[in-house]
Amino acid sequence: MVRQKLLFTPGPLKISERVLNALRNGNMMHRDIAFSKIFNNLQKIFLLALELDDSYAACFFNSTGHGANEAMLAPYAKHYFLAVISNGTWGATLLKIARTLNPNVKILECPANRRIDPQRVIKFLDSNPDINALAFVHQETRSGILNSLSEIADIAKSRGIFLLVDAMSSAVVEETDFQKNNVAFFTCSSTKGFRSLPGIGVVCGKKDEFEKLKQFTPHSYYLDLFSEYESQNKRGKIRFAQSTVLLAALHESILELLEEGVLVRRSNIHERTGNFRQWAKTNGIDVTTPLSELGNVITNFKIPPPLNYAQLSPTLQKRGIFLLYTAPEACDEIQVSFFGEFSDRDVEYLKKNLLSILKL
Repeated sequence: MVRQKLLFTPGPLKISERVLNALRNGNMMHRDIAFSKIFNNLQKIFLLALELDDSYAACFFNSTGHGANEAMLAPYAKHYFLAVISNGTWGATLLKIARTLNPNVKILECPANRRIDPQRVIKFLDSNPDINALAFVHQETRSGILNSLSEIADIAKSRGIFLLVDAMSSAVVEETDFQKNNVAFFTCSSTKGFRSLPGIGVVCGKKDEFEKLKQFTPHSYYLDLFSEYESQNKRGKIRFAQSTVLLAALHESILELLEEGVLVRRSNIHERTGNFRQWAKTNGIDVTTPLSELGNVITNFKIPPPLNYAQLSPTLQKRGIFLLYTAPEACDEIQVSFFGEFSDRDVEYLKKNLLSILKL
């Protein structure tokens, strides 16, 4: 058996042998009865993993998260007065997607190294009373900052504003409660919290909000959210040929998650992150962002001099360890995240090699 690389990254991830086996065995025809059973069950258990009832539905796309975000944003960018809140790289990406669809989409720009301040949101909406749809990133993958879903949701709900959430890095691994927070639509993907392979983007939303999209002319043939919802949730089929192997692997990863327990996985990841942050502090490796601003999975650290990322990363890769840079221009920072399926031995191996290379 080939040893998996230790991907302490937000994706791709180190995944279980069980999910890898499902990938190997999942190469079936997309109109196969066996695959139809897998897909129909996937639709149900996906909602279970996100603690949603059947008033919500999930639509699966052969895409990364970018495709899911475009499918979600398009009807609101085209037919509503949409604003995007940005406090980092992926908020800025949401804006790029939205403004490609409609250059008049508004932006609330917030500091990139802090959580979104709810008071700024209130003032912004007071100054822009025409806004009736609001999009933001729950957890900024590049920085690890976790924005307050509940506070922003309360503001949106009090004003009758549709809330659209990029939950790529928060679904499963952070508390979300999309239903309680009255989220109209949110996006996630097959990787990160679901611990499968990248390549499946997902848009989840309230069924009654999906139905409202019927009135609009779609902006795209492939990323037509209403047509996909109608096909997947009323006929049990994705409109186009699918990556059956990726959907089979995702199905198995969610079965694995439900057997483990969503709360158990979340708690284990949080504990591992907290312990690693404490270990880093003890060894003089500083966190770049105040812990009070961060979620519980992703952490950016300063690389102690004289090394930089370009020197550190290749050495780690030769030892089977992959860490992400925090930004292409941030040569003195590195990111560690614990989305993947790691053992305590894996984490100790990371610590041992960091100490050896950094000579701390």
